[in-house]
Amino acid sequence: TLNIGEAYLALGQDSLASDFLTTAYVKLDQLYGPKHARVFTAAYSLADYYAERDVKLALDYYGRAADFVDYHFLNVLPLLPTAERLSSMERYKKFIDKYFSFGYQHHGENPTVGSKMYNTALAYQHAREALDIPTTVALTKEPTADLRKSYNQWKALRSQIITATEKTVAERTEMNVDLNELLTDIQAIEKTMFHAYLNNHVGRESDGFISSLKARLQSGDVLVNFFPLHWFNMQSQHFNDQEAYLTFVLGPTSTKIDLIEISLTQNVLDVEQSRGQSAYSQQIWSPLEDVLSSHQRLLIVPTKRMNLVAFGALATKDGSLVWDEYKIDRLSSPFALINRTANASIQDK
Repeated sequence: TLNIGEAYLALGQDSLASDFLTTAYVKLDQLYGPKHARVFTAAYSLADYYAERDVKLALDYYGRAADFVDYHFLNVLPLLPTAERLSSMERYKKFIDKYFSFGYQHHGENPTVGSKMYNTALAYQHAREALDIPTTVALTKEPTADLRKSYNQWKALRSQIITATEKTVAERTEMNVDLNELLTDIQAIEKTMFHAYLNNHVGRESDGFISSLKARLQSGDVLVNFFPLHWFNMQSQHFNDQEAYLTFVLGPTSTKIDLIEISLTQNVLDVEQSRGQSAYSQQIWSPLEDVLSSHQRLLIVPTKRMNLVAFGALATKDGSLVWDEYKIDRLSSPFALINRTANASIQDK
């Protein structure tokens, strides 16, 4: 039914396409439950269908597809070795880029879109950072008998989880498998295997990430989290190759996430900051300046090229330097804010 709907869409038969795509989504959701790859695909197809027809419905279906991505990134991908995990993540990155491009364009029409998108960005970051347990165990010199025993239990649970995620609701019921119980069990085993690391790391509930970050921000603080993406043009149906970032800005009392577009041109990409100060300031600081003006300390989470930027040396619109007006901390990850000690500070110089 899903393939038929997509075929009708390609032929320009909108009404038939809508009927078949919606029917496919409903049936797949009933058959597998919302946390299944086939339901993700159906929701993604409906989001694309409505993107040019109904913004509200498009955002709704992009959000439903993102629910699967969040769950998959938080619960399934961390069970895989890093190379396999990153390969799987890249298969979903185009969806994220398209979702974020559309969400950014229309976030003013729905105040919850920014938070929803940031949950997905955090889930993506979490999957990248999660401990590679198979490789860690393999590299452990002289593992103890307890570690070997726990790892064998972990592998057995991992196999059950991966198998269960591919089954229908009825098949999981027949197998007497509860995914939530399996995930709770495997996380308990992980803590016995690598107690120091996992007790100092975040859990696997994306809805709690934002509230945990806000709780660690003090008055006057603001978190500035860069997320790399390729903007998707809905008119041309092509991704832009220009290096760009969607920047999530979160304050301690924020009722919404501010979203800022940062796009870099060759004036920045091909030039060191010391020789391209004006372009760096214009392209990186200027889009952020008004949103950040009411804060005193910037907690910046850079990525990719942003790791090379000396944010304090950027020029503000009144001609001063950023470090003359703000205290600046650089964080390696948004989760470092959750895990760091209250007084930890890495100053940006």
